[in-house]
Amino acid sequence: MMRFIFSILYLFGAVQLGFGQTHVSNKNLQTAGERYQKGNIDSAIAYLDSLRGTPLVKDSMYINLLQISADLNQRSFHFEGVVKDIEELLSMSSKPEIALQNQLGRYKKYIGDYKGAIDVYKHLIELDTNTAITYNNLASTYNAAGLYKETIALLQADPKRKKLSLESYHLALAYFHVGKLDSAKIFIDKFLKTKEATYDFLAFKCAAQIYFELGLKKKACTYIFEANGILKQAKVEEEIKKQPKRIQQYPLFSSTLKDIKECKKLKQIICGQA
Repeated sequence: MMRFIFSILYLFGAVQLGFGQTHVSNKNLQTAGERYQKGNIDSAIAYLDSLRGTPLVKDSMYINLLQISADLNQRSFHFEGVVKDIEELLSMSSKPEIALQNQLGRYKKYIGDYKGAIDVYKHLIELDTNTAITYNNLASTYNAAGLYKETIALLQADPKRKKLSLESYHLALAYFHVGKLDSAKIFIDKFLKTKEATYDFLAFKCAAQIYFELGLKKKACTYIFEANGILKQAKVEEEIKKQPKRIQQYPLFSSTLKDIKECKKLKQIICGQA
């Protein structure tokens, strides 16, 4: 989460420049902060957007405005707004800003702009080939876009590369979808031994599907029970459905709801034949 700087703001007026340009002032940012603190986050975002609609000097105070806007958009699940804020921040920086670019890729994926996210992550790999998190994020995006062969090619290209354990899940899912069940089983078994898998319903769902297709129905039933148990305990579906429809429609959440529905259905199918 980008740094939240309302606490350091104090009051003074805007400075008018030539050609109608104005500096963003601490007073402007404090106004947005006060609206947020009163629970009017949408009003705070709208106020900052209205400022950006006027001729402003692109200085450090304007950067502060963008950082605050990005933070508020994150908090209110306005992911398109986050993308817009980050893109403008990046356009104003002469540095690669790798962490910020990773955030851009993540939010592009959240809104379903898979091509945009893939382009960001590919560029990051060109900048730093040793960043394990970028490979993981790119693989996750490939899978979300249904580009399973690309996931396999990416993650299997360099066996000496530093890797995250989550890559095993991405590979298991990709191999499952291209019909290479033995390879899928190897990688899902590997991932399920990690701490990251403990509360990951998608990992157990994937394991259940792989084992079921291999004819190992009893083990598949165990895994799909585990997946549904995690969902029930974490109340994932309930939490998502508490959100406004606008938020539920983002691929980040709509795909999760789809997976939950499928998880419940698989329990009946798999365990009915175990």
